[in-house]
Amino acid sequence: MRSVRLPVEDARQNAGDVLSPRADRGLMARSLAYLSLAGAVIAFASIAMPHDASMDERGMVTIGACSLATAAVLFLGRDKLPAWVFPVLLAAATLLVEWAIFASHDETSPYAAFYFWIAIYAFYFFTRRQAILQVVFIVCVYAAVLGFVEDPTSAPVLRWAVTMSALVVAGAMIGLLQERIARLSRDVRVDAPTDLLNKRGFHDELDAEFDRARRHDLPLSVAVVEIEGLAAFDARGRRSDSGLLTRIGEAMENVARGTDRAARVAPESLALLFPHTDQGGALIASERILKELGQVFAVEEVELRASVGCSTFPADAGTSEALLHGAQQAATAAQHLGRDRVVVYSPEIAGIVLAAESRRGQVRGSNIAAVLALTEVLDIRDAGTAQHSQTVGRYAEAIARGLELPDDLIERVRLAGILHDVGKIAVPDAVLSKPGKLTDDEWTEMRKHPEVGALIVDGAEMKDVAAWVGAHHERPDGRGYPCGLVGTDIPLEARILAVADAYEAMTCDRVYRRALPIEVAREELRKGKGSQFDERVVDVFLEWLEANDRRGESVEGDHFADLVRGLAERNPS
Repeated sequence: MRSVRLPVEDARQNAGDVLSPRADRGLMARSLAYLSLAGAVIAFASIAMPHDASMDERGMVTIGACSLATAAVLFLGRDKLPAWVFPVLLAAATLLVEWAIFASHDETSPYAAFYFWIAIYAFYFFTRRQAILQVVFIVCVYAAVLGFVEDPTSAPVLRWAVTMSALVVAGAMIGLLQERIARLSRDVRVDAPTDLLNKRGFHDELDAEFDRARRHDLPLSVAVVEIEGLAAFDARGRRSDSGLLTRIGEAMENVARGTDRAARVAPESLALLFPHTDQGGALIASERILKELGQVFAVEEVELRASVGCSTFPADAGTSEALLHGAQQAATAAQHLGRDRVVVYSPEIAGIVLAAESRRGQVRGSNIAAVLALTEVLDIRDAGTAQHSQTVGRYAEAIARGLELPDDLIERVRLAGILHDVGKIAVPDAVLSKPGKLTDDEWTEMRKHPEVGALIVDGAEMKDVAAWVGAHHERPDGRGYPCGLVGTDIPLEARILAVADAYEAMTCDRVYRRALPIEVAREELRKGKGSQFDERVVDVFLEWLEANDRRGESVEGDHFADLVRGLAERNPS
């Protein structure tokens, strides 16, 4: 089984053999600085205290000064120092200890104790390979210094062997303890079935990355993946012991880059942390997550579907908690919009969640109220007024009465008119409020709103109204969307909504054009009879308008063409 990447392991990849992620370099620098200061203090104290006349006092002063300079570099540089500096400075410290022993002309010099400090530091902060190299270097230089210090009464080989053996044992014990601590730390932060970070580990990483992003003014994104039904699979994966959870963990790691963090934060929830990633990058990565998980589910032959939501700092949130909550809300919205999709957080997401969640234990009237409240927010966002949906509802009701539909059906048609554009919550502001002609990609985004609206309304337990909302941009000639329905295949109620919505849109000011004159808008309805609009519905509506709507005001004739052209560019047939 593969091992989850923790910061301590990424450091080994990013900094060669040295175990020094940026978050730990400050501690490494301070620790080595304190050792250097201690060495300087002892060097100067050796001169000030009674000592052997053969001691090289000038050499000891130089050693103390070098130690002070090293400490200053480490204190000033702290976590800004590159990784390679630490083994170099530690090797330099070994040479200073050798110099101190040589300058004291005493092979039993207490300065040899510094070798133990160096070895302990190496085994604690460096990888095993780098620590062994440091010890080998100490062994060599200590052997060299013993060869230069002449003392016929001593046994330098024995002293060297005993000292170095103790050094190796002490370093090895520190290394084993450090590895044990790291392993225990990993186990506490890892979800065993998937081998991803668990909730605790993810929150630790999120807080650290959020602080870094805020300090350096960098973007930070979070994606949350909801997989309904995943909790039924235990550590063995599928009930037939296929290791589904392990494969899900592998899929998440495949999507994650070197600096990203993947986690399982709940039995049915996964999460990814994307440092230095804006909203566009998070969306691309989230789409990859959806694709990877879909392939896993297909291979494992399980009926699971993922829903992904993402949010970005600083655009969507000002705290790490709000950032994660935004992604969770977006993922919940993706679930209620049909799953197998990615939803990017927006302020309106809460409306989708409220509307969908209200059906879980609340009365039906509350569901409808939640969706109606959302339509008012969307009206203000789209048209700058909360009257657009109400007006379409009024027109739809008038047409339904003119067609002599039953009273209860008339009321539902009026409600459908109010709710017809609720799916525009899925349309980005940049598209919805664009003053000019939409691109092909932007039209693709715009044409999603009938289906999204149908899902939202269906979530409020109004399946018939949902079907009408989903078809209100279909055309009798088959050139509508999203399904390209023809003639009477389009529900009559949806054909009513199409006429009511088109007329209200033509006679209302929008960011991309001014309102059309009343007579021009009515003429557009007549031109669309049989192709864009149902003939009978148009006739009934025009008859009602003649009797009840006398707002018609003339506009200079040469301005008509510009207005009609603006409408055509925005809404090509």
